[in-house]
Amino acid sequence: MLVCVDESGFEPTVSRRHGYAPKGRRVHGLVSGHKRPRTSLLAARIGDRLQAPSLFTGACNTAVFNAWLARQLGPV
Repeated sequence: MLVCVDESGFEPTVSRRHGYAPKGRRVHGLVSGHKRPRTSLLAARIGDRLQAPSLFTGACNTAVFNAWLARQLGPV
């Protein structure tokens, strides 16, 4: 049995670097300088099924991954 594991991180507010304006005019807009917490997703694919998906706030490190592996994926 092949198990594929992946972790992805998402930022709730990603600033756009480009915009649209009438020809000859500049695009103006405000961008917040405040950083917001990152949301991470851990999940496994076994066959054609998604198993043990887990969303959490913050970055994934070894301790978080090992806990997910033991508590969420281990029982599957």
